[in-house]
Amino acid sequence: MGRRLPLHEVIVLDKLFHLLYTIIMNNIPTYDFPQSPILILGFFGILVALVTLYIANRDYFSSPLNRDKIK
Repeated sequence: MGRRLPLHEVIVLDKLFHLLYTIIMNNIPTYDFPQSPILILGFFGILVALVTLYIANRDYFSSPLNRDKIK
């Protein structure tokens, strides 16, 4: 197996990792999710548009009138 670190090295590494973690986590901006009804309506509008696009493409490519399928 590998060598074991002495206790003082483990303590130094622990403090170093704690310092790096604190620096990194304090510099990452966090934002609250807004509760605006306009944003919620916009989200559902985009969701409806994506579902509509999926259904239209699925039905078009399985349609017998699709010219790409006719040989």
